[in-house]
Amino acid sequence: MKGVDLNDLSFDEIDELRDPRPETTDFDRVVEVAVTRRGSLAGLIAFGSGAAAMGTLMSTTSAQAQGAASRFAFRPIPIATDFTVHAPEGYEWQILARWGDALFSDAPAFDPATGIPAQGSDRVFGENTDGMEPFNIRGHQVIAVKHEYVNPDINLPAAQEGKPASADDLRLLQNLQGVTVMEIAEGPEGWAIVKDSPFNRRIHHDTPMQITGPAAGHDLLKTEADPTGTASLGTFNNRGAGKTPWGTYLTCEENFNSYFGSTLPKEQADAARPDHFKRYGIGAETVYDYQKFDARFDWSKTPNEPLRAGYVVEIDPADTTSTRRKRTALGRFKHENAACALTNNSRRKPEGKNAGGDAMEPVAGSPNPRAENGDGQIVRWYPEAEDHAAPRFRWDLSVMAGNPVVHAGSDKAGSANINEGNLFNSPDGMMFDTTGLLWIQTDGEDTNDGGFAGHGNNQMLAGDPATGRIERFLTGPNGAEVTGLTWSSDRRTMFAGIQHPGGNFPDGEGRLPRSSIVAVRRTDGALVG
Repeated sequence: MKGVDLNDLSFDEIDELRDPRPETTDFDRVVEVAVTRRGSLAGLIAFGSGAAAMGTLMSTTSAQAQGAASRFAFRPIPIATDFTVHAPEGYEWQILARWGDALFSDAPAFDPATGIPAQGSDRVFGENTDGMEPFNIRGHQVIAVKHEYVNPDINLPAAQEGKPASADDLRLLQNLQGVTVMEIAEGPEGWAIVKDSPFNRRIHHDTPMQITGPAAGHDLLKTEADPTGTASLGTFNNRGAGKTPWGTYLTCEENFNSYFGSTLPKEQADAARPDHFKRYGIGAETVYDYQKFDARFDWSKTPNEPLRAGYVVEIDPADTTSTRRKRTALGRFKHENAACALTNNSRRKPEGKNAGGDAMEPVAGSPNPRAENGDGQIVRWYPEAEDHAAPRFRWDLSVMAGNPVVHAGSDKAGSANINEGNLFNSPDGMMFDTTGLLWIQTDGEDTNDGGFAGHGNNQMLAGDPATGRIERFLTGPNGAEVTGLTWSSDRRTMFAGIQHPGGNFPDGEGRLPRSSIVAVRRTDGALVG
């Protein structure tokens, strides 16, 4: 990738350039078999609370349909293209937590121009919030939230152009990622972090982990530092959340390959790279240059270390002394979530080439009816006989995002429930509330141009499964994705993540942009969802 600045590319684009994906994957073959033999996706299983919630709330009753008109307790808002958050009339929002906010009294103060120093960076709220879940622990309101990645051009001194120059820089970047567990409380001024709470902790790239399940102790997981193959450090590129029935938190390691590289000259590294690294996109170059300052991330020195990432990690928010567990029984791959959210498929190209330049026939399949799918869609599942333990289900497309204004008459217009007033693309997060409404969060194009004209910034919408109606509830700052929806225990506050915002959100002009969690409430104090 000579001449390419990795900081300018997404993780998916980096992987595609390094190791272009084959036209047909193993998963494609699984889907083909399932669809051909069963007429449905009955052979596939999804994990986690999001998928379970989708299954349990899809049944439609006549009472639901009759009451549909009153189910939206807000007036839909228009698109926005600015650098702040907007909520409907009768609602208010505030910042709950921002990158760099203190979890403990001894944490370093956030400098609005330079951020946080390396010393004490594991005592503050991390970067780029993603999936989160609430826990009521002995009357304490606790939230676990993921920090997917960092923005080195913001986190490090400007003169370094996003590249770590020392072990201290590396430690700063490592500490700002992973997971935050924190207690929060509502007071006269709104919601805030409870500093020094015994529940507060940071789980980052150097936090001890226990490897459990069928892969634990395997020779390929053993290193010089851990000859047992059962004890690793850190959890990486943490994406969507999950909550178990027994009250623990699941965090998923997605683009873990981007942290492991080689200090060998590129030609030697390419020749020495194990063949199985190609499947996961592990190469010589990385976004963060970890391998230059920590041999653990240099696979030419520790070839098994990358194999100890790519799992679902279980965390017990109630037990601060417990060790985090990597659950290898759930498989090793780029877990984006503990559920399944056809955000889009950027690999489908009209010119018949993938991002690596290789020829690829754009083929439409049953769950992806569009040969070029830059907008995404939501699949709805119906368990057989309304039994959510049943091994079979049928499915349909609940919504296909698109633009009926720009692409009228084509498959890019989207499904019939998409109109000029609710345009969006790339549904990335989903959550049901207690009334059965589906809340949709987006992570897509916010250029508001071309095929995305009228979409505005990324947003959060509410959808009624009974009628198909979808309305816009919240818009985020330009440049940000909206992610990680959850609620307070009393359901009177909704929490949503604002990841990688543009401009100077939320602190104002001349200050660094900071990924944040916003708390949204009704001004009359009624329930929100």
